Amino acid sequence: MAKQENIVTLILAAGASRRFGKDKLLQLLPNNKTVAATTAENYKKVFPNVVAVIRPNHADLENELNALDIDF
Repeated sequence: MAKQENIVTLILAAGASRRFGKDKLLQLLPNNKTVAATTAENYKKVFPNVVAVIRPNHADLENELNALDIDF
């Protein structure tokens, strides 16, 4: 599928994962990548402009997204 240059995709990642019991976005999947990284990588395959909405002061998630060149 061709990337749509004029589309911005939002990853809504500001939840506290209270029901999950720990930070769901930083949990490893069977591919040995986090939920956040896997989501971001999949979105970047289709959309050139990916932005994540995250809660303030979430340094671990910020680091994860920075490594993938995702704006937040």
